[in-house]
Amino acid sequence: MGTFDTIILAGAEDAVPCAHGHEIRELQTKDLGEGMATYYVWDGLLFRERRSAEGSWGTTLSAVRYRIENERLIVLRETQAEPAPAGEIAVYATCESCLPVLVESPNSYWGLVKEEHPWVQYILRFEGTRLMEKRPDRVESRDDVRRKHPEAIPDDDRVAVRHLERRSKGRSL
Repeated sequence: MGTFDTIILAGAEDAVPCAHGHEIRELQTKDLGEGMATYYVWDGLLFRERRSAEGSWGTTLSAVRYRIENERLIVLRETQAEPAPAGEIAVYATCESCLPVLVESPNSYWGLVKEEHPWVQYILRFEGTRLMEKRPDRVESRDDVRRKHPEAIPDDDRVAVRHLERRSKGRSL
């Protein structure tokens, strides 16, 4: 727990895959030391979002623009990111594109079940700001998650089927 930095793998070739092949583009790390900063890897180069004069991250550098699209307000801001040299860092996330493994849990937000997603952890090795290597460190499949949780509910169980149907329709569980 505690603070972490966010790493966004923004370039076309920068994403890392989960065990099921989904692209992971937003990860976290505790290895860069700034705490609550946002970093971007764009075409193999590492950048850190620029701080404002007050020291906060992500301050808007130009006027905010708004537009309505599909009955939603789109807020556009422009910020700058500066080159950020690094060495070797561990980055991690869960794959939210994977169907979750449902686990019995009487104290869960979801009621009697909680959702567990596969864990993805990579080592990114930089020389200066250049990304030289993306090495998988721990990439779990849904089966790995299921093995970790003996109380996992089978996907074809009626509770799991109902839960996942309601989830896919965006309805409260």
